[in-house]
Amino acid sequence: MIKHLQPDGPDPERREAAARISAYWLTPLGLAIVFLLAGASGWRGNDDLHTDMEIVATALAAVIGMMALTRFYSKKDNTFLFISVGFFGAAVLDAYHATATSSHFQPHMPSYLPSLGPWSWMASRLFLSAALAYSVFAWRREQRLGMAGTYGERGVYLAAAALLAVTVLIFFFAPLPTVDFAGQVFTQPQEFLPAVLFVIAAVG
Repeated sequence: MIKHLQPDGPDPERREAAARISAYWLTPLGLAIVFLLAGASGWRGNDDLHTDMEIVATALAAVIGMMALTRFYSKKDNTFLFISVGFFGAAVLDAYHATATSSHFQPHMPSYLPSLGPWSWMASRLFLSAALAYSVFAWRREQRLGMAGTYGERGVYLAAAALLAVTVLIFFFAPLPTVDFAGQVFTQPQEFLPAVLFVIAAVG
């Protein structure tokens, strides 16, 4: 009688999952360390460099969105649907931020750069963090209800497109309040909202 021997140690799927979880936690930790080290350097760029960096951010977000969308259609999983929508939305808002803060278009904007810059810069992170956080709830809903708990991609696309359109229209037509809390402990407290949503997504 031939016995099927099981390999010692955890199976490959468990090792892969453990490695993925480690990467999820080490990546933001490493970025935080880099931020702390670079933040003390006092280095400053200029308007043209800022525009170039935002164009790169737009391209990266779009590529990640395409990769997540491909994964979603290869195996229908609402988690990747919301991840793809989040990164595509971030790409759209990053592109708007690059355009609105460019020296060529700033004179035509309804808000001055000190107000428009921080709000439009935060918009992409807020949209992305909300989509990633919601992907956790969508995954749990799908695990609990099965196929009945999945979201239709058409409804998700329409909701995301409507939200992006409203956001851009507000930025384009409405004057924005200033974001200046100089002298306070937290100079930009509105940044806590996407930060909390990113933490929810990371924990989830």
